[in-house]
Amino acid sequence: MPKLPNTLIVLPYDPNWATEFERIRDYLMEQIGDLVIEIKHTGSTSVPGLAAKPIIDIIAVMESYAIFPTIVSRLKKVGFQHEGDGGIKEREVFKRLIPDDFMDYHLYVCPKDSEENRRQTIFKNALLKNKEIADAYGKLKMQLIDEVNGDRVLYTILKTDFILGVIKKTIQESEIKLREFHSNDCKQAWDLFYSTIHSINRADYTDEQLDAWAPQDMDLNLWGQKLLRNSYSIVAEQNSIIIGIGAADDNGYFDLLYVHKDYQRIGVATIIANDIENYFCRKDVHTITTNASITAKPFFMKRGYYVLKKQIVELRGQYLTNYRMEKILVEGVAE
Repeated sequence: MPKLPNTLIVLPYDPNWATEFERIRDYLMEQIGDLVIEIKHTGSTSVPGLAAKPIIDIIAVMESYAIFPTIVSRLKKVGFQHEGDGGIKEREVFKRLIPDDFMDYHLYVCPKDSEENRRQTIFKNALLKNKEIADAYGKLKMQLIDEVNGDRVLYTILKTDFILGVIKKTIQESEIKLREFHSNDCKQAWDLFYSTIHSINRADYTDEQLDAWAPQDMDLNLWGQKLLRNSYSIVAEQNSIIIGIGAADDNGYFDLLYVHKDYQRIGVATIIANDIENYFCRKDVHTITTNASITAKPFFMKRGYYVLKKQIVELRGQYLTNYRMEKILVEGVAE
């Protein structure tokens, strides 16, 4: 298919898009097929019947970053330039420098367990399974084309709320289960705690502070016992995977809340927080306190918590900032 001028347009679905993807996939498989798990068609052109920008979105899924340097080297030899993650973590962007006879396409490389790969999969499946969602998305895109006057960045931004809303709703409807934390959950819960702190909290704390907060040599038995000492300790679980943990005592102290690094921004924290606040309601506790990290502070503020004071706490020789926060439950009802 011919390449189109660099303009922002949305076209009715074209069955040839699937054929074009197959051509590009087959070419890429010749280059990196032995290095990746799969090469898949994502984005609107992968959904039959959905209007889309005539650009094929492709994700090559790798096992881990251990193989990534070899992928970069292979693709560079055939004219692809690695351009970083484009602002989206664990989504590596590749630009085609050598002209070819394929229609326009975007090539990304993601680890199999990356949040971006997971989000793309969830959103595509939702569009494929629910015609109402697909129709609403198509109408939104046609509306935005008239509003953004060719501004690609604005077009993408204005679609984001819809996309994240669909992903969040899908996750919430896929039977996230809350249950009590048990001692045999300790290893999986600690892995969640450690990886989340060392990735999500990295923007607000130094490596030394993160190591003090979640050290590699932590005694898991002691850590698990500390969690179990709380009156109420829970895990959020999906498909037998622990994706969040929370804990509280009977006196209104919200001890901890962590969500797996690959399940951020899809409502897991809200589900856990709602449950813990309802636990306080059942205990007739009306005032909740917590010590929130810099990273977690905005989440708690949106839930009606306010800052009592900023604190500097010493932990294993490092000094970390957090915030003592409080929330009053109106008539004992959690929001």
